[in-house]
Amino acid sequence: MSGDRARLFHADVEYLRWRAACLETADTLLDSGLLTEAGTLLVTETVRELISWSARPILPDTKTAACRIADEHRARWRSRNGEPTRWGRATWIPSSTA
Repeated sequence: MSGDRARLFHADVEYLRWRAACLETADTLLDSGLLTEAGTLLVTETVRELISWSARPILPDTKTAACRIADEHRARWRSRNGEPTRWGRATWIPSSTA
């Protein structure tokens, strides 16, 4: 792979990886029941924008590489931190009952 093509491939892989992470985070936030009306609107519009970017052309095989890198990252994270709880309240989120 030539230098320019390699750089473009790397950029596409990172783009797909972080786009997927943002969409997954948005899904978690929307499902959490912890967002205000304004927060729900913000996250919903963010999702809409991220989905609109999916029409952007990418180099072949980037999705496979992005998924592999994301899976490796998650495996390393889980080996250090354990399995996350889907609805566990983060310490920075104020409790409504406090």
